Amino acid sequence: MFHGSHRLTVAQARDYYLREYSRDDNARGPRAEGARVWLGRGAESLGLKGPVRGEDFVAVLEGKSGESGAQLVQSQSGTGKHVAGWDFTCSADKSVSIGALVGGDDVLLEANRKATQRAFFELERFVQVEQRKDRHRRLETTGSMVAARFEHQANRKADPHLHSHFFVMNMTQRGDGCWRALEEREVFRASLWRPQSTGQTWLGSLASSGTGLSCGPTGE
Repeated sequence: MFHGSHRLTVAQARDYYLREYSRDDNARGPRAEGARVWLGRGAESLGLKGPVRGEDFVAVLEGKSGESGAQLVQSQSGTGKHVAGWDFTCSADKSVSIGALVGGDDVLLEANRKATQRAFFELERFVQVEQRKDRHRRLETTGSMVAARFEHQANRKADPHLHSHFFVMNMTQRGDGCWRALEEREVFRASLWRPQSTGQTWLGSLASSGTGLSCGPTGE
């Protein structure tokens, strides 16, 4: 259900945001509300709620707090570079895209938004951070993500194609409140090894919407 990208630099993510993430597609007027929002327990801790603002997005890409600008995650030692994060894409089934976009079914559009967000929260449970002490390595599961969700309603050919980009920032909050770079391997494993779980979450949310559609989780 989710397709994750390679690690993206700040420049790559910033440029892609300006070119792709922030494009309107068909999400104008009432439909624009909810098309670009913050998600995750980490985002809540930073006070990032509701619509994504460009200045906050870029600040968090750089490992900073969106509101105060404080540096939360340091650059890699030795290189001075900072991994901004990863782009996880989730596509709706073709029948959902047609019903919501061509048919103008706002109930179905909102149901898909809720469904993809619930599936995203399944992935959030697997976020970890690496801790090293006296040459010993330990992983702590934080279940805390800072992510921005961008909904697109067309593909590059301008055909109706409902899909969402979840940009997961390279930061997570430990149990002691400290912020560190995210260890992404378990998140990727969950997206690859648990498609049935996230897919069933997505389908269950759609079914509860009362739309009456039966659809698959792969976007085929």
